[in-house]
Amino acid sequence: MKAHVDRTLVSVCLLALAACLTMAVGSRAQNPTPTGDDIMTRLSALERRVDQIEARLANTPGEPERRDLPPAIKIVTPTEREKVGMTVPVQAVVRAADLHDNWLHLAVRPLLTPDLMFIQTPPSDSERLDRDSFKFSAVAYCGTRQQGIGERYEIVCFIAPRSAHNAGQRIDHLPKESIVARVEVERVRD
Repeated sequence: MKAHVDRTLVSVCLLALAACLTMAVGSRAQNPTPTGDDIMTRLSALERRVDQIEARLANTPGEPERRDLPPAIKIVTPTEREKVGMTVPVQAVVRAADLHDNWLHLAVRPLLTPDLMFIQTPPSDSERLDRDSFKFSAVAYCGTRQQGIGERYEIVCFIAPRSAHNAGQRIDHLPKESIVARVEVERVRD
């Protein structure tokens, strides 16, 4: 649907540009020096028509209004650069439209080893906040009781098919075209 809407908007813009050029050429044939008021009146009419088309496309049945969409994934806790213990409660808000048959996954990446991520236990708790979003809760682990203190980690939330990953799995990259949110934290002693 998004690709169709994008192509439609591009088509509308091209038609508007063509109409402007046609009016400008037509104006010159009838009146060699069109006034600024003539051009502004025509541009205003085109802007109103484009606004009408955009409003119609944005309110297509089954689609939320485009202007009010939250980010696809927003990590609520922990916050960027927060100091955390070994066990980190993670809460994320996910746009419902991006879930479909997918699920929110959680990974931890030690910043000392940028090509290594550890898949965490999937969120066990989800709550529908409103028609457009869900809140997920999970726990991430940064290091062990003795290892990882003073190191920085990246907590990564991403949307992928439910069965794409298992807790404890090590991966070196996220699935292609994943929707991703990241937050960097610093591990301190518990």
